[in-house]
Amino acid sequence: MKGSKKTLRIFWTLFAFNALFYVPGATFGAYIGVYYRSKGMNVSQIGLLSAIGPLLALILQPLWGILSDRRGRHMAVLRLALAGSAAGVLCYYRADTFLLFAACVSVYSFFNCAVGPIGDSIVVDMALENGLQFSSIRLGGTLAYAATVVFAGMYLKTNPTASFGITAAVWCIMLLVTLFMNKEVRKYKCKKR
Repeated sequence: MKGSKKTLRIFWTLFAFNALFYVPGATFGAYIGVYYRSKGMNVSQIGLLSAIGPLLALILQPLWGILSDRRGRHMAVLRLALAGSAAGVLCYYRADTFLLFAACVSVYSFFNCAVGPIGDSIVVDMALENGLQFSSIRLGGTLAYAATVVFAGMYLKTNPTASFGITAAVWCIMLLVTLFMNKEVRKYKCKKR
């Protein structure tokens, strides 16, 4: 890749952000069903728990988008969602019943459903503004997921609750990465209709 030092720094920052975004899917999403099973949840309960997140996302993603657009503070909303995702996944350490797991899924999903759309919006805008191809940045996610899911499976087999701490740590690292993105993000203002 050719470009100025600034362009290269932006590329690798966006690449890292995108790569990290897919790690929780490999450390948490891929194995949470197995964890539920180990805690005595039956197939119906696991199915219900798995449905909570997508159902909440249908309602909450547009609301997060409206909040982000109306305030013109995409990065602040993204940071809130990242911090909430980190805190939300840690709730699983206290859960051992269906109702507690449902509460954990709800808290985690409330914040987590905002990270992807708002993060992608910021990354795509920054890529376009700096003449970078999103497809090259997106490759970070593919590589990170593929590598992480293999190693996570080996480690989580004997340490299943480590998933929550690892996932929370990744969300926190992503939050730190946004500090390097902040100076490059355009300020948006939606027109009131």
